Amino acid sequence: IEVIEIPQIIKRKLIQFNKGKIFEEKEIELVDTLYLDLNECQQMTIKNNLKENKINITDRYFQIYLNRFLKLNTSNEIEIKNVNNYLDIKKVIKRLMEYSKKNSFNIIISKKLLKYIESKDMQIEERRRLGIDIKNKESYLKPSFEEFKAILDNEMERKLRMPQLWDAFHIVKLWKAANFSVPGAGKTSIVYGAYAFLSSEKINMVDKIVMIGPKNSFYAWKEEFAKNFGSKKILKELDTQDELYQNIGVLSDNSGLYEKLTVYENLKIFADLKKISTSYIDEVLQKTGLYEAKKKKVEHLSKGMKQRLLFSRAILHKPKILFLDEPASALDPASSEAVYEMIFELNRQGTTIFLTTHNMSEADLLCHRVAFLNEGEIKEMGSPDELKLKYAKNEVVILDDKGNKYHTTKDTASLMKTLAAIQGNILRINSVEPDLKTIFLDVTGREL
Repeated sequence: IEVIEIPQIIKRKLIQFNKGKIFEEKEIELVDTLYLDLNECQQMTIKNNLKENKINITDRYFQIYLNRFLKLNTSNEIEIKNVNNYLDIKKVIKRLMEYSKKNSFNIIISKKLLKYIESKDMQIEERRRLGIDIKNKESYLKPSFEEFKAILDNEMERKLRMPQLWDAFHIVKLWKAANFSVPGAGKTSIVYGAYAFLSSEKINMVDKIVMIGPKNSFYAWKEEFAKNFGSKKILKELDTQDELYQNIGVLSDNSGLYEKLTVYENLKIFADLKKISTSYIDEVLQKTGLYEAKKKKVEHLSKGMKQRLLFSRAILHKPKILFLDEPASALDPASSEAVYEMIFELNRQGTTIFLTTHNMSEADLLCHRVAFLNEGEIKEMGSPDELKLKYAKNEVVILDDKGNKYHTTKDTASLMKTLAAIQGNILRINSVEPDLKTIFLDVTGREL
């Protein structure tokens, strides 16, 4: 990956090109510039303050280097896509700097963004040095290594060889590893060594280990687990290829979509993994309104279309249990209605659906039962009608045809007395019930 050394910008304060310039924010007003900042979620944002339209998305340089990261909408606002980490941020900054030189405009980077990149650079450098020190078995690491070894001796039935211990220690300290040794070199035992340390009572940082691979390698892993831990740890396994997990569908975020493949190709891969017929793909795409875009690459889809693709994938194998996280997120009203109708249809066919949402109107429309979750605890649960009645006020509002409103309580005597006093015709009688949003705020004491 080609990157720009941002600390150099801080040291020099200003990097000048023949025409384009990049400034620190304190040196210039945010007028006629691109302003690069960092939001609370540590995601880069770009504010387009250019007086003239100096960004041409059909430009060859933009198409080659920036099109995969930036999108210019109809309001001339710049949307960021596929920028997932600080290296991507550095790459976008570098390309924008080169593009600004070509098109004669200024870029301003906020102090917050500069400091974020500098801190990440320092972390990477510290990790690089630590990795080298572990490889060289530097003396200052010995106390930490001996503590690590003592915990493994207590946790594992089969003792690791010294090279395996250092490799497992490397995994624990750097939180990552890659080992491409030949079969039988002890790779599995090394991973189990890291797991033994992190899952020990003293450290207690993990309690699960995930193995991804074909069935035969999964069986080998289970055998190795027994040899390494004996009776010291009991393996409780969840095999996602079991029938139970084949009947589960999940819609979470856009993770797992292959950007360079088409809509149809994404669903075909999933159909092949689930060993189901591809004949159902077109039917699902028709229902989710993606059939006309089936040959379109995912990287060219709008956010709403990606959401519909994720929903299509979640229901493709007709799961008996379906987990949906904000299913109508980023969808227009018409698309939302289509998704809701499919959810109703799946439920009518016997699918149990778990829905997580911040949209209380959506919960009211779709759910038979609602649970309010706050900081890991269920604070209230019941059907929407049950909850509304439970938290309703002891009040009835009556509206007559002359526009007069009458307020009374729910008891029969008060209600009859009020009705008798009304001289006009009654248009409406309503109890005063809160919506689910009001109940949530009342129960949890916080905003959605």
